[in-house]
Amino acid sequence: MHLGDRDGNVLDIEVWKATQILSDNRILPKGYIVREFSFRVPADAVGPLTLHADLNYWPFSQKLADFLLGPNELQVEVTRMAQVSGRGAERRTGAPALDRAAQPQPGLRRDEARAWRGSDSPG
Repeated sequence: MHLGDRDGNVLDIEVWKATQILSDNRILPKGYIVREFSFRVPADAVGPLTLHADLNYWPFSQKLADFLLGPNELQVEVTRMAQVSGRGAERRTGAPALDRAAQPQPGLRRDEARAWRGSDSPG
């Protein structure tokens, strides 16, 4: 989550001055989010390529801990919540296509996901 002051400036440390949420990437307990990310593959990359992604949790930023307690007084623990890897085949354009079987699956059963979203839509 990124907080902002009344002028829309990002607040990394002085969170008590926050008047707005600029962006929010939190995942609710027992929830999930499907996100799409893009990145450039170097033109000279040789496939097949392997993509590895980690979902990490940290309770607060290292910058905030250093400000409040002093530099290096507390190392903020980052917890890996989930991870996925997939090997891709090379397309004609040179862009790797990640094997669908290697894509992460939501952590909830389908009925739980529908209940959390409040809809009966598939997925």
